[in-house]
Amino acid sequence: MIRRPPRSTLVPYTTLFRSQFDTTRHGYLGLRGAQGTARLVMTAAGAAVVIRGNHKGTATPSTVAAHTWDRERFPIVSGLEIVGEHPDADGMMLIRTMQATVQNVLIRNCRHGIVLSDRNRNFVLSSSHIYDCHDTGVDRKSTRLNSSHVVIS
Repeated sequence: MIRRPPRSTLVPYTTLFRSQFDTTRHGYLGLRGAQGTARLVMTAAGAAVVIRGNHKGTATPSTVAAHTWDRERFPIVSGLEIVGEHPDADGMMLIRTMQATVQNVLIRNCRHGIVLSDRNRNFVLSSSHIYDCHDTGVDRKSTRLNSSHVVIS
C-alpha cells in the first residue's frame, strides 16, 4: 500500500524512482493508494507505473500458460492519482498482462493515460477518470489487442 507522506501528497517520480512490477518474477501484485489520497507526480518521461507479465497466448483458455494462472493473473491498481509534469509522462503501461484491473484511479496531464502494450487480455478499467491527456486516454500500442477483451465501464 502506498501511504501519503505526512503533510504532503507529492511523490516525485523520475527515471530513477519509478514503480515497475514484473509479475513473472514477483508473482501476484496489487498497488493500492489509501482511499485515493496517494498522488504520484511523474516528473520525467515514461510511465509512472509499469506492470509486466508474460502472457503470450490468445483469449482462448487453452493458450494461457500455467505460470500465467499460477503467478501473473489479475494485477490490480486502485485508489491512486497520477499527475504528469513532464510532456512525455505517461500514467501506466501494461505489458502482456492477464486480467489487469484499474479501478478508482485518476490520471491527468499525461501524454497517455494508460498504454496497453503487447498482448494484454481481459483488461478492465472501472470507476476511473483519465483527464486532460496530451495524446490519448487509453493507447493500444499492439495490433494484437482485440478490443472485445477490453472492458471500460
